[in-house]
Amino acid sequence: PPESPRARPRVHASVWWASVVEMARETSAPPPERDGEDAEETEEARRARVRRRLEGSWRAPETSSRQDSRAPSPSPAEEIDFYAVDPSIGFAGATERLRDAWVRKNVERTRSRAKASASRNVGMPECHASPEEPLDPKTWYREFSRQQFAFEWGDAREAEFREMRGGQKEREPQRDAEENRMGSLFLRSEPAKMRYFSLERHGDGRRSFVAASLEAFWSKYEALPADHRHHYELIRADTPCRLYYDLEFSTESNPDVDGVRAVDALVRLTLERLASEHGVGVPRRGMAADGDGAGRDDGTEIDPFDPKDVVVVLKSTGSEEARKKFSRHLVFRLPGAAFASAAHCGEFVRRLHADMSSRRDSDPDCDAVFVRRDTAAKDAPRDVSFVDLGVYTRNRAFRLYLSSKNGKKHRLLPTRRFLDAAARAA
Repeated sequence: PPESPRARPRVHASVWWASVVEMARETSAPPPERDGEDAEETEEARRARVRRRLEGSWRAPETSSRQDSRAPSPSPAEEIDFYAVDPSIGFAGATERLRDAWVRKNVERTRSRAKASASRNVGMPECHASPEEPLDPKTWYREFSRQQFAFEWGDAREAEFREMRGGQKEREPQRDAEENRMGSLFLRSEPAKMRYFSLERHGDGRRSFVAASLEAFWSKYEALPADHRHHYELIRADTPCRLYYDLEFSTESNPDVDGVRAVDALVRLTLERLASEHGVGVPRRGMAADGDGAGRDDGTEIDPFDPKDVVVVLKSTGSEEARKKFSRHLVFRLPGAAFASAAHCGEFVRRLHADMSSRRDSDPDCDAVFVRRDTAAKDAPRDVSFVDLGVYTRNRAFRLYLSSKNGKKHRLLPTRRFLDAAARAA
């Protein structure tokens, strides 16, 4: 049987080139002497002989019986039609179409990856329930490799839960009127059914993201060993959050600054501003009050909250680095009220910071919150605040109570001051 084309050995390039050179010499050499009538070869015969020699030196291309599934290359006319801009929409419209197509493609890819990631989490409690067995938020817990996957899964569980419960209840007219009085800066706090966290794997530090209810998360978090807790709360963008501070300064550059005194001053100024500008505080005797901790707008002022009732102070302990700097995390648990988002919280803090800066000469508490920079000399002026204004960004991670950073041993623990509020928060 004839040898298949695939079984033929490939011709080396040098061999093929040598044959071409040899044939070129034959074409340029004079024809050989011949006897008889064919003694002289004509030019046409010589060209035919060379053509046959060249055709014999070429290897036949490999072919396959399988039909080529690739689409044929477009013709020049088709290429021109493809790249041409539709006159009816113009260049801007064509660009917008391409951008929308790209966005849809990435959204679909993200959803497919989220489904694949969810299917790989074997052993995690499933939140799909039959109509006879309603969803139980206590079973909501799942870890993801990406933050967006956790958000999408949590939103889907909450939507499913609301649908099975018949949707959200109608809000009371009195509650809506109270929110309008408070303005867009504040929203009345409502119990969130899904919370979001990030964690660092003990040892390798790989980051994962968790969507869970408070009950399910705390049951797993509490069971972990003390040195394996490296968890952070995700303050999701555009969702209500409590007022929080991240305070820090170098004790080596500020040996004369009393950190506890600075914290007390900041707490007092914050609570006074909440009471005077936003009506969040304790109503005075004889003043009408609602059930959410704010006095009604009848022209009477209200007193600020007692710090022991609303403030939780956490600090890092147990390391040499922690002793070289003063660091505190403050959380204000205002009864029945919260900021509309972390961005609103940051706006409140920045306004308060600007007011403290302008009143440093007249108010000792305002001056107490300003310190020297970390690299400044001990006799340099105190020109910066110990309040970190960069922690109010989107989807901010805030370290949790009892957690430490991966690779370090100092945990975040409550201070002895304001212990009543810390005990209620735990």
